[in-house]
Amino acid sequence: MTQSIGSELDLAAGITPIAAGMDLDEAMDKAGRLLYLAIKSAGTRILSDSAAVPLPTVKILLAEDDELTAKLLVYRLTREPGFDVTHSSDGLDALAVAENEQIDLAILDINMPGIDGFDLLSRLREIPRYADLPVAMLTALGSERDVVRGLELGANDYIVKPFSPTEVIARVRRLLRRSQHAH
Repeated sequence: MTQSIGSELDLAAGITPIAAGMDLDEAMDKAGRLLYLAIKSAGTRILSDSAAVPLPTVKILLAEDDELTAKLLVYRLTREPGFDVTHSSDGLDALAVAENEQIDLAILDINMPGIDGFDLLSRLREIPRYADLPVAMLTALGSERDVVRGLELGANDYIVKPFSPTEVIARVRRLLRRSQHAH
């Protein structure tokens, strides 16, 4: 008896025209966002307009006391389709946000007023719904001891300042993909 295995081809593409004055990096970024939307929309899709597929909103908590760093990250993160960012400049305020709202990912600085990022991470992990919350530490503290402490407390990633905003976006996407596959 012979069994034939049907083959199915899934196709996802992001296509964007290169407008006058648009540099190649900008066009690639736009096409990349459209590809991300096409993949997230499930099924075979080719997108050329990001408004075509509404994405579920990903609620990101950014706990960062440095105003310039916070503004940069909020700006870059909110440019990503489906990302909604709540910023807190104080560890206790960030904890209150997490307790009163549902967050999907947290980016935590360590040196903050109120409680520091390590303590905030520990307290988040004590909340049952955040036991598996994707958390990235984003800090100037880059010693081996600090990195190990953050990871042992349950951080999923550890990013040392100075950082590349593009790299942070890539790490956030990676954390969200891992989180979605785990559930």
